[in-house]
Amino acid sequence: MIIKNLRKNEDGSYDFDFTVDNLEAEFLMDHAIKDLIRAGIIKINEGDAEFQLEEDIKPGGTLQ
Repeated sequence: MIIKNLRKNEDGSYDFDFTVDNLEAEFLMDHAIKDLIRAGIIKINEGDAEFQLEEDIKPGGTLQ
């Protein structure tokens, strides 16, 4: 991950720009979604999620 233009806001939060490669993006999305589920911010219906995942998997095992 490459972080650029890091700046601290008056409220103590940070803003920045970043670039990631495909493997880093996959890891970050996986982590973010699982964390949002654990926090109760998003909810899933496991049956629907499994069906949707199967629909999105293309030959070669990658999500499109």
